[in-house]
Amino acid sequence: MKYKILLQATLAVWFPSILAILVIAFGPRLYPLLQPDSGGYISFASSRTAIYPIFLQTLQNIGCSLETIAFLQCVLFVASFALLLWVLHRHVLTFYMTALFGSLIALNIYLVQAQVTILTEALTLPLSNLLIIAIVLAARHPKSLSPWLGIGFLCGLGMAIRPAFLALILGVVFALPLYLRTKHAAWLSTLSTLAFGFIAALILEYALYSSHHEERNSLLGLTLFGKAAIMTTDPHYNDTFSSGPYNQLETAVKNAFYEAKMWREAEKNILRKVTRLAELEVHAQYQLVRSDLKIAAKSMDISVSEVMQEYGKKVFLNNPGAYLRTSVSHYLDLWTTASQSAFDALGMKTNVPIPSMLLPAEPETDVIRPPSLISIIVTPAFFIMGVVSFGLLLLSLLHLTKALTISSVKSETVHTKLMWITMTGIGQAHLFLIAFINVSTARYLLSSYPFLLLAIVIYSQYLLTEVLLRKPLKGCDSISEQ
Repeated sequence: MKYKILLQATLAVWFPSILAILVIAFGPRLYPLLQPDSGGYISFASSRTAIYPIFLQTLQNIGCSLETIAFLQCVLFVASFALLLWVLHRHVLTFYMTALFGSLIALNIYLVQAQVTILTEALTLPLSNLLIIAIVLAARHPKSLSPWLGIGFLCGLGMAIRPAFLALILGVVFALPLYLRTKHAAWLSTLSTLAFGFIAALILEYALYSSHHEERNSLLGLTLFGKAAIMTTDPHYNDTFSSGPYNQLETAVKNAFYEAKMWREAEKNILRKVTRLAELEVHAQYQLVRSDLKIAAKSMDISVSEVMQEYGKKVFLNNPGAYLRTSVSHYLDLWTTASQSAFDALGMKTNVPIPSMLLPAEPETDVIRPPSLISIIVTPAFFIMGVVSFGLLLLSLLHLTKALTISSVKSETVHTKLMWITMTGIGQAHLFLIAFINVSTARYLLSSYPFLLLAIVIYSQYLLTEVLLRKPLKGCDSISEQ
């Protein structure tokens, strides 16, 4: 019996880990080493947070090439992934569910091959693995505060690597009411420990950043201007300015995006529309009416970034409905990560021509390239996962509401529900932050994928064992004794 248990544990950990190595090493190469954002991390641009650029600089200073750094990133990911699988199999999931979760992570070629690029995903994905481990330990040892210190520090470190990872701490706080209603919970010490770890990580980032830059630049202007520009294509857009440089700028933006507005009204396929809207917003951030922006900045004697920020802020305040509709569109786009040719292959064809500004600079050849098999499989799979995970979010809110209306919750309940509720909260908070504050691109879905997949797997095991078979979940028989 012990030999069988040891064999299952070994297979649950090493099979998915080796599978991930094989996908990284021999799978089709999806990403080049250097991405458009890589230069800002390598040179440590003042608009970037400090952790990842310092990580790159430290390794380069000891003689590592970018290729070697990419290899070390892969090692870091696989090591943290193997440790995560071991902890999940030991405390949370059965052998089959652990192997299923691990295999679905390893086979996500988009996720695992992100480790061979110079992007923040190379650190945020291993950090996510460690955070999940800390959450498991916090649920497993309800009297101990050390896991909560680790959770707070990892959440802060995640935000220091990528600001959108503020979602980590939001997801943890989302699930805290359930934990704090247990008979073991000391809510004041738990919250204090969590806050201490979170703040300590942010102080570390600030110290590292201050050692290289005197003033922190922001990408807020680009973000606000892109959102303001895409709002002009909304059918219910309200003009914001009546005179002056900003009025001239608004007119220039509306004229530049007039074709895009006509396309948005004509295109009836929702999935195609949300994908193109995200592309249009990125275009607006970096290419739209640049000369008009410079003229406005010169006339008001301020920087282009300040013009973009002030313009975007006023348009946003005057068009909350357009902002909300655009943000919901971006959220949906995060679950429809696909090429247009994949939509054609799935039977969602359209005759509406795309805006000319999204056409490639070089004329395309007459060769029609079919969509990849990966794209055809991934598109519906991710969309189904999005629907299921959103359902889990609603279910999480229901469970949390019930937890707040009773005097206490059994420790077993914490162990079984804290995990999938927290995973759902983190994954969905990250997607909502991206959709409402940034712009949707496929790479942002990667950071939410492990959390949401784990939530679905844990809840599926709960349904199978506790509801259908009437058996206690793994680990629940001993948690209350700790």
